Amino acid sequence: MTGRIRRWLPAADWLPALRDPRVLRTETVAGVSVAMILIPQAVAYAQLAGLPPQSGLYAACLPVMVAALFGVARPLQAGPTALISLMTAAALAPIVAAGGTAWIVYALALAFLVGVFQFAFGLLRLGQLVNFLANPVVAGFTSAAAIIIGTSQLGVLFRIEQPHEGWHFLGVVRVLAEIPTAAHLPTVLLALLTAGVILLVKRLAPRLPAYLIALALATLVAWSSGFARAGGSVIGTLPTGFPMLTLPSLAPWIIADLFIAAVIIALIAFVESATVTRTLAARSRQSLDLDREMISQGLANMTAGIAQGYPVSSSLARSHYAWTAGARTGFAALVAGAVAGVTILFAAPLFYHLPRAALAVVIIFAIGGLLSFKPLLRALRAHRQDGITGIVTFVVALLVAPALHQAVLIGVALSLGLFLYRSMRPHALALGRHPDGSLRNATLYKLPPCDQITVLRFDGPLYFANAGHFSDSVLAALSAKPSLRYIIVDCSGIAEMDATGEQVLAAVQRELHEAGVVLMLTAVRSTVRDVLVRTRLLKTIGLDHTFRDTDAALEWAWQRLEPGHRDRCPLRLFPTG
Repeated sequence: MTGRIRRWLPAADWLPALRDPRVLRTETVAGVSVAMILIPQAVAYAQLAGLPPQSGLYAACLPVMVAALFGVARPLQAGPTALISLMTAAALAPIVAAGGTAWIVYALALAFLVGVFQFAFGLLRLGQLVNFLANPVVAGFTSAAAIIIGTSQLGVLFRIEQPHEGWHFLGVVRVLAEIPTAAHLPTVLLALLTAGVILLVKRLAPRLPAYLIALALATLVAWSSGFARAGGSVIGTLPTGFPMLTLPSLAPWIIADLFIAAVIIALIAFVESATVTRTLAARSRQSLDLDREMISQGLANMTAGIAQGYPVSSSLARSHYAWTAGARTGFAALVAGAVAGVTILFAAPLFYHLPRAALAVVIIFAIGGLLSFKPLLRALRAHRQDGITGIVTFVVALLVAPALHQAVLIGVALSLGLFLYRSMRPHALALGRHPDGSLRNATLYKLPPCDQITVLRFDGPLYFANAGHFSDSVLAALSAKPSLRYIIVDCSGIAEMDATGEQVLAAVQRELHEAGVVLMLTAVRSTVRDVLVRTRLLKTIGLDHTFRDTDAALEWAWQRLEPGHRDRCPLRLFPTG
């Protein structure tokens, strides 16, 4: 019973540790410290998502606490993030008008649907679905998203109306064109003040909550200078108290409108969470369970939909901050969520004079971790096709903004397509004896062939998409040597074999047999051998024609060729002379 409770409520593992006063004190201090970052970010990210500030606070309260109770990565800090906030706005922009009641209704439905998908994926043990989002695709997408996030705040920084319809960068160009004549000077000055304070605090006192200090100072300046009366944009009145906990509207047309976006956000959000989870698991030496973590993220997002928030994810920056502050359990996140709750109850009036331009500055500073071209350049160096996939995703995301889900779909389709293409034509190498004694690529190293023995190595699973390539490679080797007697296939690279692969191998064996050529297999893996045994193809090929390694197969062939062939064979391990 206890094991079952701990499986479904991982908090049961760390709650007993709080009996130690030192642990409780450390976790509480870490949680309050995280809240000093979480609260200003939550308000700022709500603006990025096109939602009122209270939506960010609601998303920073109960969802954060639920993720802490049900998550397996103990110091993980969930809540609003810049990327998911942008994707929320991008998902809603083509469907409903920004700023209206319908926008909030759809945002709540989106959060709940994202949670449902994540919960279902975790329950069905499909956490590995995130692997379909290749690293170059994610890197290209997040870098483009960082640029889109930053440019989306230009209108707020200069107090210029920025269009949200149509292509994102067309609105950016319009804002840039109007800056010389329409920029609101007090707004620009407050934005510069906020940026200066953040830079100064980060430089002189990096452990202090720079965002909170900067926003507090900007609010004080706006209040004392009459910023709102001078035409500046401020947060205004926030509702006090917790919202009603109700299921969001899930009408069939709303689900249809949000279905694709919800699936994509569910996966992207979990890519964020998986990155954080792996990092924390390595530091704390915890076991990694992505499926259970996806369940906890799903519960957090469903809670966000019920508690009037919007989609949430895990923040690497806040999680790292919590770890350095001494957090080793989920209690720090509970404290952070509780502090956000206290803010909702008692501190809402303090936000009235908070300038929106100051929030825009916080958003721009917060995206620094998203914008990086190093992963794309590294992908290019590692594998040109993967690097190109990331670059294409980056460019497409910029071109289709705000319809960002299209960029993700194109990136995933391109990466899967290229993977399938590569798997259709894996390396099928003719091997020769290298001077160092090993068998290597005969073409690459210009190694002499044997006219009666060919050694081939097939580097990849033998399945329906590449079985024809395998057959063509073997038959090409047959036609290249009229006096060929033996073909040795090094199977060390064949990890799997499906029905089509088995049938093609059987056909190859028949064709070689009819041509008077003996097929031999070496280093056959157990997964492949099981297939050959079940279909009796191993018996057809001959147990005496399968060997533990290629040298054993060569020795068997030399014994059956004319006397003296072994001594002059280029494949001999120690050539004579």
